[in-house]
Parts: sequence; structure tokens; C-alpha cells
Amino acid sequence: NSKNENQETALSSVPDIVSVPLVTPTRRLICVVAASDGLWDVLSNEEATSLAHQLLCSGVDPVGVADRLVREARSRGSNDDITAIVVDIREDAEKAEFE
Repeated sequence: NSKNENQETALSSVPDIVSVPLVTPTRRLICVVAASDGLWDVLSNEEATSLAHQLLCSGVDPVGVADRLVREARSRGSNDDITAIVVDIREDAEKAEFE
């Protein structure tokens, strides 16, 4: 293996960071889903956030939502390590001003 091939497949400790306002005139953020590629390989952003939103609004706590996301990824055949963290920020979003 050449050095370039190893660099392309190596894991990175550098996170992807995105800043998103909690509230805009057209939407209100209710949760943050951080997950490994084992989840994102088989669920789109829209599918994961829609499921998280539905479960949070039906009273499931964030730990239960993360567990359900992991089980959904497994049921869709993910063969990679699957990790999910869900943060419920509805209370913070309700307090936030429109930006």
C-alpha cells in the first residue's frame, strides 16, 4: 500500500462542524443527531431526523431515540459500527429568538 492509499482510508479525528440557528422564520430545530457512518450509510439525514422528531414528539427520551436509530440501521443491513447520540433541544429552541 502506498502512503496515499493509507491516507484515504484512515480515520480522522477532525470533526465536521456546522453552525445552525435554533430558530429561523421558517423552522425550529428540535434535536441534534450525531452518529457514525454505520448509521449514515443506510439512513439519509431526512430519514434519521424525521424518525427522531416523531419519537421525541411522542414522548420517547433521547436515549430511546438513539437506540431506535441504531436498531433501524441494523435492520437495514448496516455492517459497520453504529453509534448515535441524540440531544433534545426543544426547550432551548422555544426560548430562542428568530434570527
